[in-house]
Amino acid sequence: MTFIVRQIAVTADGREIIRANPYADESIVIGRSAENAIHLPDLAVNPQHAEFVRRDHDHIIIKSLSGQGFALDGQQRQEITIVPAWGGVVGLGG
Repeated sequence: MTFIVRQIAVTADGREIIRANPYADESIVIGRSAENAIHLPDLAVNPQHAEFVRRDHDHIIIKSLSGQGFALDGQQRQEITIVPAWGGVVGLGG
């Protein structure tokens, strides 16, 4: 399975810049540390904040590595299993 991560930045005039990056690993870590697959340079994000782990072809486990948690579709979580085909918005830090 390949994770496709879309990072969205908004310019000063309101345009969105979307960058899609594929990751062919079984899991990816998100956090402030530059060694992570997804690096978020935000002080509200821990160095190893959360991990996405492929459980099978139909499920992904998202779990907090820092205890700080994350938001999925606006609801705070520590761990959850999702179905990628349904989609969702994950929020970390600010």
